[in-house]
Amino acid sequence: MHVHFLHAVRPRIARSSKDTNGGFGTVNDFGRGPVSVLLTYFKRGRVYYPEILPAYLNALLKRQGHTVTYAQNSLNPSADLVLIQTSIVNYAAEMEWAERVRRTHPQVKIGFIGGMSAANPQFYLDLGDFVVQGEPENALLTQNIADFSGLVQAGLVQDLDRLPFPDWSYLQRVKNGYGLLRTGQGCFLPMLSSRGCPMSCGFYCTYPLTQGSSFRARSPENVIEEIGNLQAQYGMTGVMFRDPIFSLDMTRVQRLCELILENGLKVLWICETHPRFLTPVLVQLMARAGCVAVKLGIESGDVEVMRESRRAAPNLLGQEEVIRCLEANHIRVLAFYILGYFDDTPQSIQQTIDYATRLNTYGAQFTIATPYPGTAWHRELSCQPERFALDQDLEHYNQYRLVYNHPGLSFDDLERLKSHAYRLYYLRWPYIKKHFLRL
Repeated sequence: MHVHFLHAVRPRIARSSKDTNGGFGTVNDFGRGPVSVLLTYFKRGRVYYPEILPAYLNALLKRQGHTVTYAQNSLNPSADLVLIQTSIVNYAAEMEWAERVRRTHPQVKIGFIGGMSAANPQFYLDLGDFVVQGEPENALLTQNIADFSGLVQAGLVQDLDRLPFPDWSYLQRVKNGYGLLRTGQGCFLPMLSSRGCPMSCGFYCTYPLTQGSSFRARSPENVIEEIGNLQAQYGMTGVMFRDPIFSLDMTRVQRLCELILENGLKVLWICETHPRFLTPVLVQLMARAGCVAVKLGIESGDVEVMRESRRAAPNLLGQEEVIRCLEANHIRVLAFYILGYFDDTPQSIQQTIDYATRLNTYGAQFTIATPYPGTAWHRELSCQPERFALDQDLEHYNQYRLVYNHPGLSFDDLERLKSHAYRLYYLRWPYIKKHFLRL
């Protein structure tokens, strides 16, 4: 069987990715202010790493003996099956391409995969020959894709070491760095060393929705083997670990770093985690093993707002100590903040902005709290449609836009506060003084 990955995306100024945000995807549209617009253009031109799901499926499908091709916004006329990776941010483009394939090539089967369709299969069943609910890799470990039909209950891969390494051979371009976080010459690729997130954000976060709330990790030895494979096959020198909480199991990360050093691997890497799961000893070891940057979910500088949002209250001072430790070990920090929680006010948002400027990390990203379809928060707001008036345009759910009637903030309020946050953060003299030479 000839399986064709049809990467359907809508042309836009901002960069989009289908792998981020639990497979719902994001569009890095930072706002309308001058600084926000510059950041939007910069990220589109300088930040690129491909989606990892097609690479995993490419390896599994080839192992089953299928011919596999890949193209963006283009159909291979000899395909027997078209796979469309779904997202919320490119929903319209994906559906338009599915309808076009159905109309012009009715003999071709259509399958939907990815986080958005896994969490909301009802949007896709009428148009697709099958929709995979769960992780399609798990289904392909025991079933042939030629037999998929209707709603495929795939479940989750419990033993991630069973998966073959992602096959990136279809890629036409791989850049040699990651925006401001340059990783040297060679290619830069994503990796998944774990899946699942047991953190307290399941009420509104998409990762527990699509990857489950149980932490599933690959063995350090298996990860080291993939790093060696990426270097040998593709000349990889930089890795972005796409795990929701990379250092949740700190002992595992310690062993991974030790193996990198023991094997003499020259690789620079970036990960995303939470300050709770970093210690000074582990940070020092990560730096020695090639970690150049860490993304931290800080979210808010207002402890009470976090409590009201059904989140564990952060230790603001403890987070700052972790950040100073990372910086002391020459690891750059990108901090993520969320504006517009249900109980947020202009004053509490300003408190978050003030906290961000105090931390003064290498990068800061300010997004808008978003009730994604399939989450408990979305279901709760849907029970009062007249009051909350959820936006019906799914592509507006891009992590940077208010999509419901907030009880205390208007759409314009949040747009103004978001632009204010970026302008204030990046145009401060303390920021320029600390980070300008690295920029």
